[in-house]
Amino acid sequence: PEVDYKNVQELPEHPAHSPYVKEATELLLYEFKMLQKTGIVAAMRRFRNRYYPTKVFIRQLLEGDETGLDARLQQHKIRKMKVDRIDKRSFIQKAIQDKELKREHSFSLQEDEKLQKEKDLKLEEERKEQDRKLAEEKLIEEATKAGALLECGVCYGEVPIEFMVQCA
Repeated sequence: PEVDYKNVQELPEHPAHSPYVKEATELLLYEFKMLQKTGIVAAMRRFRNRYYPTKVFIRQLLEGDETGLDARLQQHKIRKMKVDRIDKRSFIQKAIQDKELKREHSFSLQEDEKLQKEKDLKLEEERKEQDRKLAEEKLIEEATKAGALLECGVCYGEVPIEFMVQCA
């Protein structure tokens, strides 16, 4: 069935603390990174906690001209103080300030210090393992050239004397 999103008031409202509303809010925050959560929550409340009408409304606010902004806010009966953070001019100013301060509010794995420490630790362990394998290969190669390989009583392989202890 077709749903008329312009008549949102006829649709049942989603409970404010439902998983749907939380996920929809997070998705809108991800799609419109320049918005603050309070503005998105206010718009979601106006549209009965529905994702699509809220998304269309925010997109119209951002794409529309600034003179039509007040008319659209009045049409949807949202008070100016609630939607002040959805105002196009404040978006632009905030984006410029963030760029000047080199603070980005987008998701980035590189910004997390704990994750970076884990990556560095893992790389260090891998380097040590590669060094150990290279040293073992050189040791086996030198023992082969010198004819110092012994037959192991456990695995019956020819190994340098240093590795005989590892088999037992």
